[in-house]
Amino acid sequence: MAGQPRGTDRLDAAETRTRVVQLRRLRLSFEEIGAQLGLSRQMAWKHYQRALADLPAPHIAEHRAEELTLVDDAIRRLMAIAASADQAVSPRTKVEAWTAIRGWAEHKARIIGLNAALKVEVSDAVDAEISRLAEELAAVEPGREGAAARDAEAGSLSEAPA
Repeated sequence: MAGQPRGTDRLDAAETRTRVVQLRRLRLSFEEIGAQLGLSRQMAWKHYQRALADLPAPHIAEHRAEELTLVDDAIRRLMAIAASADQAVSPRTKVEAWTAIRGWAEHKARIIGLNAALKVEVSDAVDAEISRLAEELAAVEPGREGAAARDAEAGSLSEAPA
C-alpha cells in the first residue's frame, strides 16, 4: 500500500534517528545535521524527538545531562560576548548575545522542569490536622480559644475567592 511504510523504510528511519542522535551529541545544530543527512532542519529535529521518545528512562537522564552541559557551554560563551568590554564588540552584538542567552535559559528551564505547573492539593485530612493543631494550641495557651477560632476563620477567609 502507498501509505504504509515498508520494513526497509522503518529500518532507514531508525538508522536516521540513530545518526541524528550521534550528530547531536557532537554538538551539531539541527541545520548542520539536516545538511549532512539530506534532511531539512525541521525533519532532523523530528527524528531527534522521536529518538528521545523511544529511549528507555535511564538514557533520558543521560541525555538531559548532555543537553544541560550544552546549554551551560553556550551560555558561558555568550556571556563572554554580552559582557565584553572590548570596543570591537558592537552594542547590537551584545544585545543579540543577551537574546540568545535568554533563549538558552528558557530551554534549560524546560529541560529541568521549572515551567511545569505546580499542583497543590489540600485534602480534608490536612484541614482536620490544622483544626486539631489550632485546638491543641488553644489548650496550651489559655485565653486563645477564641483567638484560635478567629485565626482559623481568618485563614479560610483569606483563601476564599474575591
